[in-house]
Amino acid sequence: MPILPNLLTTLNVGTTPNDGTGDQLREGMIKINNNLAQIVTRVGVGQDLQLRLDSNNSVVSGDINGNNCQTVSLTLSPTSVVAGTYANPINLAVDAKGRITSVSNINLPNGTYQFPVLTVSNGRISNISENTPGFVRPNDTVGGDLTGTYSSPTVKGLRTVNLSTTLPSIENQVYAFQNNQWVPKTLLEILPPLNGDVQGSYNNNTVTKIRNRNVSNIQPTDGQVLTWVASRNEWEPATITQQGPIPDLNGDVSGPIANNTVTKIRNRNVSNTQPTNGQVLAWSQSDSQWQPTNLTPASVGLGTAGGDLEGSYPNPNVVRLRGTLIDSSLSPNTGDILVWDGNKWRVSKPMAPFYLADFTTVTNVQLNTNYEVLNTQPARQVELNLLDLSIYLSYTPAGATFLSVIQLLKLTNNNTTILIVDRTCNLLASSTYQKLSISFPPILVGQNDRIKVFIKLLGPNGYNPNILASVIVVGRTVV
Repeated sequence: MPILPNLLTTLNVGTTPNDGTGDQLREGMIKINNNLAQIVTRVGVGQDLQLRLDSNNSVVSGDINGNNCQTVSLTLSPTSVVAGTYANPINLAVDAKGRITSVSNINLPNGTYQFPVLTVSNGRISNISENTPGFVRPNDTVGGDLTGTYSSPTVKGLRTVNLSTTLPSIENQVYAFQNNQWVPKTLLEILPPLNGDVQGSYNNNTVTKIRNRNVSNIQPTDGQVLTWVASRNEWEPATITQQGPIPDLNGDVSGPIANNTVTKIRNRNVSNTQPTNGQVLAWSQSDSQWQPTNLTPASVGLGTAGGDLEGSYPNPNVVRLRGTLIDSSLSPNTGDILVWDGNKWRVSKPMAPFYLADFTTVTNVQLNTNYEVLNTQPARQVELNLLDLSIYLSYTPAGATFLSVIQLLKLTNNNTTILIVDRTCNLLASSTYQKLSISFPPILVGQNDRIKVFIKLLGPNGYNPNILASVIVVGRTVV
């Protein structure tokens, strides 16, 4: 607890004025500053203050080492503030002396505050007025368009116009102004009545006019029509009676109304010729009219077929596919397919890829002597259509050209030889393989047949080169 000690330094003021015995001015001010600093340091704001008292409880100077020292409560003058806690707009507590004992999250500089009006000076509220216009407390009675109390009032009007106590009971109702109050109504209830050719409410109206001309309220009878009666200036039900002859029709339909004839179609004449069975109505440019006509291929653009078709319409035959010929001897069986043989599409059995291959090296091949590659017999029936050769012809000097004949033969089971390919070409002596690919019409090779390939060098004379060849005969296995 801070206390007020004896002043540490006494100011020497001398015996008489200006007698030269007191403290110099500067020394006296230093003593005063030091004494004030001691008081500020030892006495805190809001703390109890200890003073040294004599037997008459008068404050005296001197050391206060606890002797004759006691706590003194300073009495503050009462203010007009009523003790309590105020929550609008700030949360603070005030005691009977007008002192603020609790403030939440707010700094109060000196000034005047509204709702309620309060005045603060040096942290003390000196006046509070709760009767300021607009000041509202919880549970106060509300007025105007509201009824009840804060903080849960009820809206009873809109801009001083009362709301009906009847609550809306149907979905999509709206508030409508009726009998000086807002009343819940459906949209159809508040729409104005129809007025014009149609009159009445939206859901119960009546056509009373047609283009602003009155319609009579007379009940019509069966077969009557609305007729304009000029004398009464209204439409009335009336029975049709013929007044004079009805004129004949004239246009695409002509003649009397009870016995007319269509003589034109869209203003183009129709011939009066009696049609026969199967005829159609066709336009004759020469006669400039529609007339009965026998339908013929020529008349509708039919006749001899062309392109991939042969014969005549309406029964042409497909003889080509995208311009490529189909074998005329087609006689397919179930499961057959169309196969291109290089010239035309023909019927064939389904096939799977198949290769016949042999690799042979022959040295010192003599001119005009067949170099033969003989395949082992096929394991199944095949159809061949391509001969691929890869030939390495070695000779020094390189670059010599040898005229050659390449033949592919089929050897049947009874040793009949069938020539498949007979091709003359030039082979070049080189250090690399030369590749030849020769296609031919498909040929069927049986399970006991064999394939031979002959390579014969015809010249130049005087040379015996070496040949290393790979021969592949390509086809498809007949399924």
